[in-house]
Amino acid sequence: MWQSLATPHSVTIVVPPSGVIKVVISAGIYGDTSNKYMSVALSGANTFASPPTANNADTARYTLRNSANVVATQSKEIYFTGLNPGSTTVTAQHIGTANTSHFFSRSLIVEPKF
Repeated sequence: MWQSLATPHSVTIVVPPSGVIKVVISAGIYGDTSNKYMSVALSGANTFASPPTANNADTARYTLRNSANVVATQSKEIYFTGLNPGSTTVTAQHIGTANTSHFFSRSLIVEPKF
């Protein structure tokens, strides 16, 4: 199940009339050999739930993933298009095996695209 962080990383932005925002997520991820993911959810004028944790196009497009027992620092740019103009909160979320999945140096950047 996707969860927000204990101290959530979130940004509230006013989506411009273009309906486009760019979200950049990054994190160091490590732990056992199970899959560990980081993604985002949108709320407010727009909603988006973090995708299912399956190997499909949405997972690849919207998430960071580490399935190895090594430290991996990753980042990803995600463009959301067709959004409703208005106040939208973008919240970083993660999923992984309790006590064996670790996320550090997380960052979340959100920019309006005019």
